[in-house]
Amino acid sequence: MWFLGLTSNTTPSAPGTRTLIILIVWTIWRERNNRIFRGISTTAARLFDGLRDEAGLWMAAGAKGLASLVGNLSRE
Repeated sequence: MWFLGLTSNTTPSAPGTRTLIILIVWTIWRERNNRIFRGISTTAARLFDGLRDEAGLWMAAGAKGLASLVGNLSRE
């Protein structure tokens, strides 16, 4: 499984990688639920923007591994 190689505890980026994967899967799951249960769909660009915003919130809340993996996500 590709996931196990990326998240091995022997790599310095493992905590950030695990957090990023969880964040991406959670974002996709919320989009799926919005489409199925609310009939609301989001464009890919808005979905990515929301993912970036959510990652910023997670980093502000202390996801240090994610911060070291993705760096500064400010929009310019």
